[in-house]
Amino acid sequence: MADTVLTTPAPGNEGADVLAAHTAISRRFTELLALTEAAVSAERDLDGVEPWDPAVAHWPEAAERAWQAAGAAAEAVLAMHLARDEDRPLQQMALMFQLALGLEAPRAGAQLIEQVQMQLPVFKCPGANPVAGMVNRTLGRAAHVLAAVHAVLEPDATGDGPGDLPPAGAVMAA
Repeated sequence: MADTVLTTPAPGNEGADVLAAHTAISRRFTELLALTEAAVSAERDLDGVEPWDPAVAHWPEAAERAWQAAGAAAEAVLAMHLARDEDRPLQQMALMFQLALGLEAPRAGAQLIEQVQMQLPVFKCPGANPVAGMVNRTLGRAAHVLAAVHAVLEPDATGDGPGDLPPAGAVMAA
């Protein structure tokens, strides 16, 4: 049985992609999320790896490069100028990423996640326009990725295994 695929946009959605176009900040923030997810994945791959195994000897360096790339992406988002008001929450969340990626103190990640959850209105874009909706969805994903960073870097603090992701709704529940 064949599926039908519409080739034209649904009525009322014709201008939504123009209104919700990415800015340099939103584009780079999306890259930050992808790079951070790659770093979390690389860190998870290190779990249970024997350091003497030549097949995986390069994995720790690859994981470190992934974390450095994520940190550089966070710095790039923070260095950019705002193109629209909706970019401000993205820069604020990028600051949280920069802090989380630089933490070395035990339990500091848990405190950071708690602060982000307590300050959720700061990380929300007001309004019901397509841009605000796109930014809020991106911020929801960012909170989930930030929780994954904490889980993989401080597995004992969460009680979960290394890199276990919390349910998506648990992080952004307001």
